[in-house]
Amino acid sequence: MKQRHSFFIFLLITLFLIFTVLTVDQAVGTDELFLIGIVKGIDQQTGIITVGVKSESCRGVRHFKLIDASTLKDTQPGKKISFRIDSAVCKSDIVYTMILPRGTK
Repeated sequence: MKQRHSFFIFLLITLFLIFTVLTVDQAVGTDELFLIGIVKGIDQQTGIITVGVKSESCRGVRHFKLIDASTLKDTQPGKKISFRIDSAVCKSDIVYTMILPRGTK
């Protein structure tokens, strides 16, 4: 009887752990790099923005892809902006997607 009770407890714990592992949504982390720079130009047709990045991790003139180019339609060259890119590193030959802070116009 005691052996049956122990097996039943073991089975319940095992089923609970399996259920927990299968139902808990695993967090998927995405690394992003925060940058600051000066707008050099925006191509509304292609959605490419050229920025003179001042941040040490990505210093220099870089091109970034905007998901929605209209979000910066009123931005003029020379304006300082802060943004994130969809990568933890910044290489000069890659066009990264720019992620703007909420409320940016």
